[in-house]
Amino acid sequence: MSQLDPDFASIKIFATQYSDSWFNEVIIESLTHGMYTALLSVVVWRILSSATIYRRQVKILAGISAFMYTMATMHLAMRWFIARWAFITKGGTDEARYHALIDWTTTGANFAWALMINDVAAGINILVADCVIIWRCWIIWDKN
Repeated sequence: MSQLDPDFASIKIFATQYSDSWFNEVIIESLTHGMYTALLSVVVWRILSSATIYRRQVKILAGISAFMYTMATMHLAMRWFIARWAFITKGGTDEARYHALIDWTTTGANFAWALMINDVAAGINILVADCVIIWRCWIIWDKN
C-alpha cells in the first residue's frame, strides 16, 4: 500500500477543512438570521403597538431596523448562493469545492456581482449601526 505524498495530503486536508468551515459559517449565519427574524418581529411589534411621546423617532428606528434586516437577508442570500453553487454544482471533490469557493476564474464562473452585493450589504449594515449608535449617544448627552 502506497503512502500519499505529504504535500498532496496536506492540500487535501486543507481543502476539506476550508470547505467545512465555509459550510459551517453559512449554517451558523442562517441560524442567527432566524433568531434575528424573531427578535425583529417582536421589537417592531412592540415599537409600533406602544403609544409614546416620541412617536416619530420610534417609527424611524423601526424603519432603520427593517432596513438593516433587509441588508442582513441580502448578505445571507448571497452567501447561501455561493455555498450552494460550490457544494452542489461544483462539489464533486474536496479540491473542486475548494477551488469553487476560492478561485472562481478556474471554474469558469463570474460571481463578482454576488461578492459585491455581499460586501456592500455588510458594509451598509455596519455604517447604519454605527450611525444609530452615534445618534443615540447624541440624544443621551442632551444633543451636546
